[in-house]
Amino acid sequence: MNGVQKMIEHFGSQAKAAKDLAVTRQTVNSWVKGRNRIPAEKVILIEEKTGISRRELRPDLWNE
Repeated sequence: MNGVQKMIEHFGSQAKAAKDLAVTRQTVNSWVKGRNRIPAEKVILIEEKTGISRRELRPDLWNE
């Protein structure tokens, strides 16, 4: 399970994730499908809300 899938599992649905993250469900779906990457500011917010590491969500931005 990747970081985006873990995020959806944490929130319970794409719609609930979208509401909590102040984005549209279509935006969340584009992250799930890999059409778009999660923006850095949303990665930090997701980490704060879920505990999922920013490195797991965007390893291209935060290398260990």
